Amino acid sequence: MVGPTDAPAEPVAASLATATDKPLASVNKEFNFMEVGSTWVVMIVLTALALRMMKGKDWVPKHRAPYTAGLLIFWTILIFATIFYSLNTHGWSWLECIYFCCVTVTTVGYGDYVPYNTTLESVMLIFFLWFNIFILSIVFSVVTNSADEDLEGDQGKGLYFHIGCIAVLVVGGGSGMAFLEGWTFVEGLFFATVTLTTVGYGALLPNSGPLSMICACIFMLVGVPMTGCFVGSLGGAMDDKLKHIKDTMSSGSKLAAYVGVIVGWALFGATLFHQMNSHGWTWSECLYFSAVTMTTVGYGDYVPTKTDSDRILCAIFIWASVVVIATVFSDLTGALIDIFTAGMHRHKTVVVQCAMLGVIIASGVGLFAVFEGWGILQGLVFTSVTCTTVGYGHYLPESDAAKLACVPFVLIAVPFTGALAGNISSKYSDEVGTLIADVD
Repeated sequence: MVGPTDAPAEPVAASLATATDKPLASVNKEFNFMEVGSTWVVMIVLTALALRMMKGKDWVPKHRAPYTAGLLIFWTILIFATIFYSLNTHGWSWLECIYFCCVTVTTVGYGDYVPYNTTLESVMLIFFLWFNIFILSIVFSVVTNSADEDLEGDQGKGLYFHIGCIAVLVVGGGSGMAFLEGWTFVEGLFFATVTLTTVGYGALLPNSGPLSMICACIFMLVGVPMTGCFVGSLGGAMDDKLKHIKDTMSSGSKLAAYVGVIVGWALFGATLFHQMNSHGWTWSECLYFSAVTMTTVGYGDYVPTKTDSDRILCAIFIWASVVVIATVFSDLTGALIDIFTAGMHRHKTVVVQCAMLGVIIASGVGLFAVFEGWGILQGLVFTSVTCTTVGYGHYLPESDAAKLACVPFVLIAVPFTGALAGNISSKYSDEVGTLIADVD
């Protein structure tokens, strides 16, 4: 992919191009049974040891659940890494396949590795994305909720505790990756910010060697759930602060206020980056960048990285957007969904929400078929990558009209998808948590 500016770091897929632009015959790689088999053996042994340990009398179901859920996440990564390694038309190594699955499961989506050379790979990618957002969101909910309770405890400091954890992750993780990659301190902080918030532009990539990839995987699998705890805690704190105001407002007034905040923040971001514009972006390009960033989709075709000031400003905007998301998005989508599903049984509610999401996906496919001339499969891949906020950036809206159309699409599709996943998590997490806790 070629970015619209003259900054060499902005296109996210520099390394992607080297892997996918070659003829398929030259990049096919033999299946390394030794690497894959040894990983499976290690995982089986670790799982057996963990389950045996959790059978002890001191391990009550509540304590067992997050560790079993963590094992399920690792098994999901391993299974899908094996699938994509067996379908490998890009010449990826086994480690690169594991790295790709970690980046996808956490929805960071740098875009340096995307399997889409064949129809089968694209179909499997779509399945992986939606399996991740629906199934693993419940498992991640069990992990983050349990971790949140265990870490805070009676002596925890709530929101301030989470802020401290995020600060340690940003500074510590950013410094560590900067040391491994030879980046500046500011670049390391920028990388940590876009990773923890799952924006994942891909302007900075952990591609100097296997050690960087392994460290990045660990950083994502630890940091992203912790950021989820922080966002949940922040949302609860903001809700408490604004409760007395919300109670005095009608449903229509609250809905109008939520929409106003979201649209206003998108316009504020566009104005900010248009004024502090070292890249020569037009107003519509700045609005597109603002919408893609605040929803954490982060395709990576527009990234303000020419100077350290650009990176610092962008990082501040990203974390401020986290506050907006925590305060507004969940309430807005919850209010909209309640309009259509009030009084319904929970299973019927999920069916209705899936139908609503189906309409959004079909609209996205049709919309970009008109503006970009994409086929159904390309449209499905792009829409799936967008709705799940993975945002690889391997398919991009190129025309100005398509970019403007993308703004309302991401602002509507992303929160609705998040609300749907969150609704399933809240309605079935108790059952899934009990099932996970009872696994022996």
